[in-house]
Amino acid sequence: MEPDREGRGGTGAARKTSGGPRDKRRRSDDEAAVRVTEASAWGASGGPGSRSTGDVEKAEGAALERDRVKQAMLRLLSVRMRSRRELEIRLRRKGFRAEAIGEALDDLERVGLVDDGKFARLFLESRFRLRPRSYKVLMSELRAKGLAEELIKEVVDECRLEVTEEDLARMALSRKTKSFKGASPDEARARAARYLAGKGFAPSLIAEVVNDI
Repeated sequence: MEPDREGRGGTGAARKTSGGPRDKRRRSDDEAAVRVTEASAWGASGGPGSRSTGDVEKAEGAALERDRVKQAMLRLLSVRMRSRRELEIRLRRKGFRAEAIGEALDDLERVGLVDDGKFARLFLESRFRLRPRSYKVLMSELRAKGLAEELIKEVVDECRLEVTEEDLARMALSRKTKSFKGASPDEARARAARYLAGKGFAPSLIAEVVNDI
C-alpha cells in the first residue's frame, strides 16, 4: 500500500507545482504590467513616435517666430512691393533666423505676395514713368535687388517689345529739355549728350536722339 501513497503524493506535488487557472491569470497580469511599464519608459526616453516636452516647445517657438517674420514682411510689403532678396536682408537685420525667414518667404510666395517676376515688371514700369534710363542701367538695378539673371533677361525682353531703348532715351531727355532754354543749339545738344550718357545710353543712340534738338 506504500507505493499507492507515494503515487498520490507525487501527483499532489505536481499539481501544486503547475498551479491552477488563478495562478496563470496572475502571471499573465504581471507580465502585461511589465510590458506597459517598459513601453512607457521607452516612449519617455525618445522612442519611435514620441515627442518630448522640449521638442514640442521648440516646434511651438519656431512657429511663433515664423508668424512674427510674416507680420514683419507684410508691414514692409504694405509700403511697396519688394523682391524676395530685399525682404530676406531686411528680416536678417532684425535678428530673425534664416530658417524662419525662408519658411515665411515660401509661404508668402505660395499665396502670391512675394513674386520676383511681378516685382521686376512693376519696378521697370515705375522707372519708365519717373526715372527713365537705359536698359543696361535698369538691369543693373534689378540685379542689386537680388533678382536672378535669367528672370531679369526674360522680363526685360518682354518690356522691349513695348518700350524700346530709343523710347527710353527720348523719355529721359524730355524731362531735361527745360534746362536747355537759353543755350545755343550746339550747347543744348552737348548737354543732352552728357545727360543721356550718364543714363547709360549708347553713343550711337545718343547722337541720333540729340540731333532732333
